[in-house]
Order: sequence, then C-alpha cells, then structure tokens
Amino acid sequence: MVFKIIISIIITLLLIIIIRYKMEIKRIYKQVDFVKQYETNKMITQSINFQEINVLVDKLNELIDVQRIEMKEYKIKDEKLKQAITNISHDIRTPLTSLSGYFQLLIESDSSEERGRYINIIQTRIDNLKNLLEDMFTFVKIQDSNYKIQEEDCDIVRIVQSNLFSYYEDFKSKGIEPSIDIPEKSIIISSNTVVLDRIINNLISNSLIHGNSYMGVNIFEKSDYVIIVFENDIVVQEGIDIENIFTRFYKKDKARTSNSTGLGLTIVSELVRAMGGKVSANIKDNMFSINIYLKKIDM
Repeated sequence: MVFKIIISIIITLLLIIIIRYKMEIKRIYKQVDFVKQYETNKMITQSINFQEINVLVDKLNELIDVQRIEMKEYKIKDEKLKQAITNISHDIRTPLTSLSGYFQLLIESDSSEERGRYINIIQTRIDNLKNLLEDMFTFVKIQDSNYKIQEEDCDIVRIVQSNLFSYYEDFKSKGIEPSIDIPEKSIIISSNTVVLDRIINNLISNSLIHGNSYMGVNIFEKSDYVIIVFENDIVVQEGIDIENIFTRFYKKDKARTSNSTGLGLTIVSELVRAMGGKVSANIKDNMFSINIYLKKIDM
C-alpha cells in the first residue's frame, strides 16, 4: 500500500513537472514570437528555475543580442548606402550634364579653333568621369570582407618616382615644381604594385586639387617601417576637418563642386590598413600632410 502511494506521488510530481515544462516552453516561444514581430528591447525570461530551461533562455537571449547587433549594423549600412547613392548620383550627373552641353556646342560650332577647344574640354570631362567611376568601383571592392591584397615584393621608391613623372604635365600646368626627397636606393616592401599605384595616384591627385603653390614628397626609413609623406600648402586651414579627412565622401567644399567623389583619401586609408600599415593626416603652419607607414622587407 505504501509502495503504491509512493509511486502515485512520484507519478504526480512527474506529471506536474512535465506540465510546468510544457507551459514554460509555450510561454517562451510566445515571447520569441513577440520579439520576432516587434522592435523591442525585451529579453526572454523564465518563471521556473530548471537548469535546462535556464540554458535554453540564455542561448535564446544570446541569439537575440546577435540579431539586434546585426540589425543595427544593417540599418547603419543601409543609411550609408542611401547617402552614397545620393552623393554618387550628384557626382556623376554633374560631369554628364557638362558633357552634354559641350557636345552640343561642338556640333553647332563652325570654328575649327573652337571645336578643338571643346574636344579638349570634353576629353577632360570624360577623364574626370572615368576617375569618379574608378573611385567608386575601388571603394565598393574594398568594402567586401573577403577582399584580400595579393602581396608581392615592391620597390616603393620606383613606384613613387614613376607616378610623380606621369603627373609632370599636371604639375607644369598648375605652376608647381614638386619638392622631392626620395632615397636613391631601392626600398622593398611586401605589397601590390597596382594597390600602391592607386594609393600614390590618389595622394598626388589630392595635392593637385587642394594644394596652392607647393607640393612635397618625402620617403625615409624608420626602424621596420618606410614612411611616405605627401604635403601641400593650403589657403585656409579652417576649411579642413582633420578629424574626418579619411571619412567616406568627406569634402572640404560642402557644395561638392570639385571633380572628386570625396573617396580618394578613404580609399588610401582602407588600402594602407589592408596592407597592415598606418596612415595619418596633420595640419601645421598652413601645411597639410599625409603620412603613410608601411612595413619594409630587410634585404
């Protein structure tokens, strides 16, 4: 008789536990449904203190935390994408409108001198548009988390020299004689020639666009690093927000009138960091400078 009573009590307790488990599971999945349907800071809670339920609730809350972080990041990226589309649309529309106007003038002109001038202007606008699109393509590519630089041994001195030489006519047209302090010997770093060309090109272009009458390039070695310094004079120091100089789509001219996406220095920063290097910007005595630190290879 006693044995039967004990068995009955045990069965009753087990039934109670099972019923409470079922009720708790039902309560938890209702909470999950609520969190899934609505934007809320609510977390999953439990009303019974069983180890398995505690573990389940903890794991669910971990998943909810991850989901909320990802959703927050997604919204930030979505907002930035919308802003990027707006900026890019403006940047592309301006040269396209200009091109359309000059093509019309070219068609209507009877003067060979005027037609030659319009052709030169059109070519310049096409080059500007090509640079805008190349900036945008590079920017999108380096945002990919799977983006990797195929490293090779590169002579940074030769790369800087060849890029400076390619801009000879641009310096000449602006009346600038670059001050160049570059070692005669080779300095080898582990990088990628195409990537370094892009970095140096962007830095030269930035100096030509924003510089006034001076541009300097300096390369020197310090410990395990090779340091590349590009500098140019500026007219108004207050016009540059040094804290945001590497921010995407940052431009000194708020009206966005220059032939640039505002991505040039962002691309420089992203590519340098992808190579394990460092980049910084400074303003001193109306002189703007960008310093790039890249690890060298001991020969």
